[in-house]
Amino acid sequence: MTESIAFLSASRQLALMSAGDVSAGDLVRACYAQIEQLDATLRAFITVRPTDDVRQAASDSERRYRRGEARPLEGLLLAVKDVIPTAGLRTTYGSLEFAANVPDEDAASVARLRGAGAIVIGKTSTPEFAAYMNTRNALVGATRNAWAPDRSAGGSSGGTAVAIATGMASLGLGTDLGGSIRIPAAFNGIVGLRPTPGLVPAYPSWWPFDAFTVTGPMCRSVADIELMLTVMSGADARSPLPPVASYRPTDRSIRPRVAWSEDLDGLFAVDPTVRNVLRQARSSLVRSGFAPVDAAPPLHGIRDSILPLRMLRTLVLHAGRLGATSRLDNKLLAAAIERAQQISALDIARAEIARSTVWAAAQPFFREFDILAMPATQMPNFALDEDAPAEIDGVAITDVLDAALATYAITMLGWTSLVVPCGFTAKGEPIGLQLVAPQGREDDLISFGLQLEVRLGWSAACPPIAAVGTSQATH
Repeated sequence: MTESIAFLSASRQLALMSAGDVSAGDLVRACYAQIEQLDATLRAFITVRPTDDVRQAASDSERRYRRGEARPLEGLLLAVKDVIPTAGLRTTYGSLEFAANVPDEDAASVARLRGAGAIVIGKTSTPEFAAYMNTRNALVGATRNAWAPDRSAGGSSGGTAVAIATGMASLGLGTDLGGSIRIPAAFNGIVGLRPTPGLVPAYPSWWPFDAFTVTGPMCRSVADIELMLTVMSGADARSPLPPVASYRPTDRSIRPRVAWSEDLDGLFAVDPTVRNVLRQARSSLVRSGFAPVDAAPPLHGIRDSILPLRMLRTLVLHAGRLGATSRLDNKLLAAAIERAQQISALDIARAEIARSTVWAAAQPFFREFDILAMPATQMPNFALDEDAPAEIDGVAITDVLDAALATYAITMLGWTSLVVPCGFTAKGEPIGLQLVAPQGREDDLISFGLQLEVRLGWSAACPPIAAVGTSQATH
């Protein structure tokens, strides 16, 4: 069983440990075997926790199982994006500046997951300060895609996505601004959730009032997402954001009213290979008894709000680096900090007016529909050495934003979204379907996602490299 347990869903791993068919120690050995076999090539981790520490924690979990005191996530191994603080385990933010940084306390999300029995196995790679959509940094280099190791894993939670896809951990934790959970999840064939801002407390934070960036789960199944979200969600007095009620499961039998759009009425370019996989996925939905309707919320104009508000966020988070951007390895971030210093209060005001206008126009959409189904990414993936694709469907990409508008547009309105794998291109590249719902309706997303998971089996695939090891890797 130890040969295959690393590839199972966390829910199945829990069931096997609860039944006594495998132990927490078995899971540790299986996941470390994957790390030892693959991580030198894939670079999913910046820091792997010492094996002895994790084995000791697993022994403690085994004792709890024997005493009948197992907690909800007892013995599951957790990979944490390296911008999320972990007590006693270094947190580098993907930057040489923080290469020796060891926090004294866990982030609220990590503390809740540990308190439920999860065991942190390591810190996963991210671009420096989680900026932009290709995961690479000066500490470990580029993180390779789990399905195509010569391609990008996506960003900025690329390390977590690869670790989960390849059985290096049971559960993953990422962060998402403009798609940093959703894009890597789609590129690597796993499930990822962008929660409603305030559902998962973001403590500590360099900008506690930030309602754009959220912490969320990344897993091999929708059922695993629900496991994590049940533990992670809920108010924390240390976070000033208005709290969202803790997640609770709802009726699984309800058929949602589903809208379907490939490009939000021409808002962004989409590669034909993505459209082809999505159309096959739609046909599968129809055969399973669902009836998606062609419809899109009116989001034209939302792009006008993104860059100025992102620049504001950049200035808040990097105020101490103004005039010192040459020390950054992330040249895209350095350029963004320089560019942000030219923004005016009027630019910010106009951006908020544009966002408010789109928000008002889009609100009626979710009175007619429960869920919007759309692409998680506008392209299958892109080259390992690129910041973003140079073009999509013949449209030149002159700003990285235009390669991530499918996810960033959803961020700007505060909506929640769940990415599920829905098929493969002819080259074997996974494609993700993004399911979107209004604020606080994670219950609708997870209920629908679970129905798709059971009926269509979209979350069951394993990358060839994970099963056969580095002999299949592209070096």
